[in-house]
Amino acid sequence: MTSPSGLAAFLLAAASIAPLSALAETPLVEAQSRVALASLQGGVTKTLNAGRIDPAVAACVQALPPASFHGVIRQLVENAFEPGWDRMVDTFLESPVEQKHAKRAWLRAYRNLQLPLPEPMPEFDAEDKQQLEMFSSLTDVQRYLKEDFLAGPDASPAISRRVRDLVQGCAASVNAASRASASPGTAASGVLPAGSPTTESRDASMAAVATANDIVRRIGQECLNLLNRPESPKDLVVAWQKRNQVFVNAAAKYEAARMAEARAQGGKPQADQVWQQMTSAVRGNAQAAVRSMLDKPDRTAACQRAMDVVEAGGFDIRPELPMYGEIQSLVAWAAGRP
Repeated sequence: MTSPSGLAAFLLAAASIAPLSALAETPLVEAQSRVALASLQGGVTKTLNAGRIDPAVAACVQALPPASFHGVIRQLVENAFEPGWDRMVDTFLESPVEQKHAKRAWLRAYRNLQLPLPEPMPEFDAEDKQQLEMFSSLTDVQRYLKEDFLAGPDASPAISRRVRDLVQGCAASVNAASRASASPGTAASGVLPAGSPTTESRDASMAAVATANDIVRRIGQECLNLLNRPESPKDLVVAWQKRNQVFVNAAAKYEAARMAEARAQGGKPQADQVWQQMTSAVRGNAQAAVRSMLDKPDRTAACQRAMDVVEAGGFDIRPELPMYGEIQSLVAWAAGRP
């Protein structure tokens, strides 16, 4: 899972990983970059469904723009072909029929991963087929249509490296943003009484549990009625809490200790301030993550995917998660408390 600012920081993290400015690119670079990004994001969706990636990192990847692949695609084009070879291909890519062709290539990335299509696959009509036949008579266009540009012996390693760098960059950015503001108030100030329960790691772990809980609740609120499901959002949350009971109990115990410490130091005003900081971060993080999942053209399909993730345990706290060790340390701390 992630610490308080992790999910809220995913858009910033994505922006820091992608180029700061999207320079004008040729239609070829744009088209192939979109396909590469769809493959990456679809693969991350499947990994999230299996509970093998931090939702904050997945959200960061989903927020990446196609420009994230411009550099590597441009280099592949320059290495593979003589200068100027792609002019006719770009003319083809700017034609109406190629808009369908490019969209089909983009949607095939989802189909190859056995994921629901974000929009219907466009079909070629008789006029489209005539245009394709005309363009296919041109040598350069013929070569482009026949070759799987992103699966060639030179392209695959380069794309794989870029995918790895983007995912690792998202993870590093989310973690850095989390650590920078994981502990609101007392822990960040460094002024803690002897024996204080407050640590940055425990703050982050508590927020990870609370954020996952709130994501599940929000998905229930947004999707259960739309999908004609009989459960209530509370039913969905209770089921999640039962599966993650040991972590929920530890987070609740730490939250109580944090609030007791705040009251002892500054009375109700300080307790209210700490509570507001913690809850607003969690709610903002959860809202951002849910928006990244559900704000799609086909909301019903997006809701079904989100519900599948919940029911498959995608938001459960598992050993595969980067913060699992810290969350387990929170559990150990809680076990020693009355």
